[in-house]
Amino acid sequence: MNFRHPDRPAIGLCSHCLKGVCLECVTNPDHTENCLTCSPRCEAELYEEVRIRDLQRIIHRHFPDQQYMPNWLWRFLPAYTVVIGVVVIVLTHNN
Repeated sequence: MNFRHPDRPAIGLCSHCLKGVCLECVTNPDHTENCLTCSPRCEAELYEEVRIRDLQRIIHRHFPDQQYMPNWLWRFLPAYTVVIGVVVIVLTHNN
């Protein structure tokens, strides 16, 4: 069932809002294949979502999910700093 024209059959669902779309109402964005949208607003929002997803893929490709320091090191970093500070003070006072 089409949400704008209840008397016409829907040919598919809007890829953005998931409402039924009839042949008269459908728009087909140029940037995605086989995607139906029901309005220019949904088309613009879908385009923005696709653009963000593509940017996230590019970022992930260049910077994979790896941490520069392991989590356990971050957790104990204040304790390491205190221990190193104490060692430095002790060594400088002994000389």
